[in-house]
Amino acid sequence: MKHHTNKFEDNFFNNRLTQATIKASERYTGNHEFDKIVEEWHKSTPKMGQFSIEENKDGIYPKQEIIQDAKWVKNFEAKNNFQETQIKISEATAAEIVFLDGVYSYEWLGENISAGSTTRYDDYKNGIDSFITYDDPDNSDNSFVIGFDITTSTDRETLGRKMDKNVDKLDNIITSQNDVNKSLHQIKYFEHPETLEKKQLFVPRIILQMNINDIKELMDRFAKKDHDITNDSIKFDIINQIAQQLDIALKIITEKYIKTEPKDPKMPWQNFLQQYKDEINKFPGLNILIKKYTTPLEYFEKLKNT
Repeated sequence: MKHHTNKFEDNFFNNRLTQATIKASERYTGNHEFDKIVEEWHKSTPKMGQFSIEENKDGIYPKQEIIQDAKWVKNFEAKNNFQETQIKISEATAAEIVFLDGVYSYEWLGENISAGSTTRYDDYKNGIDSFITYDDPDNSDNSFVIGFDITTSTDRETLGRKMDKNVDKLDNIITSQNDVNKSLHQIKYFEHPETLEKKQLFVPRIILQMNINDIKELMDRFAKKDHDITNDSIKFDIINQIAQQLDIALKIITEKYIKTEPKDPKMPWQNFLQQYKDEINKFPGLNILIKKYTTPLEYFEKLKNT
């Protein structure tokens, strides 16, 4: 997790969560030690202005495009009655910090997994508030990125709407490689947590539901640096949610393009897909989409069994 200084001076890019006049103990959750963790993660969150090709040698967007996106964020917050002076974070954001720090500090998802937050634009516009990256040191083909929409909601309709958006993406018809991104979720302002490489990505998205009572307990334990967190039960729940949703997505994809009986749950996806490689190859780009899901699923299935 690396920190940034925002060289792009523009009022659109002020971060309402880093007002120096507010003491850390009065900010965010009220848990002083946990708030220090929150502060660290907010410092590491990429700023849209850093993606400007006019301001940074590794920028990727024209300044004017970023300004338009920042205006969109400002208008969105105004329509939804967000307060510019709002300091206290939501339960969902507290859950996001617990997830990010669990992955980063306690290696919940493995030692080669990095985690990061997204900009407000990608959070509001694309429904991704955080992400993980796996960089395989031996084979880059096994590397992947997954986006997350982290929620503490238990409302079935709310969770259903979020899941439906994932399904709607997969309903897009793939007729060429150019269509693959239509079935994935955009992170427009992606910055690698370790290398700080900036790019636009299209990734699978997981709706991660976290229990608010667990979050409140973990906030205290994180603050006390309780090392037993490494193997807390929430870790295994997260792994199971990720694997289950990747598996469901693959079922939706294969049932859409391959007219066959559902896969035997005991059969590995790689074996199943090998049987139907000719059918898959009829749709240019379909194998690319499938790999976006099979690669992380294989990783998390192994993680479940370790």
